[in-house]
Amino acid sequence: MTYSLRRTRDGAGDEGQMSSLYTRKEDGTWDIKHNSRPEVGSIIQVGSAYARSYQQQDYWQTSGITEILEETETMVRFKTYNSEYIWEVF
Repeated sequence: MTYSLRRTRDGAGDEGQMSSLYTRKEDGTWDIKHNSRPEVGSIIQVGSAYARSYQQQDYWQTSGITEILEETETMVRFKTYNSEYIWEVF
């Protein structure tokens, strides 16, 4: 599967084989779900798990997800603390 994550205001983001959801547990550690879709209370990374270039990172990561605005089988439009995004799988 290929995932896409784009910020709605300017189209910034990434796409690739990785879509990892990070949720902070009560003990302060992170629960990580791979091949996941956005969920309220978590952050999401989309891109490549492996280096594709000489850039410092090969993924795009959101801040905390605060609200799901729209959801279909292959798309989630959501808000974070400071932006709005569209996540897709294809």
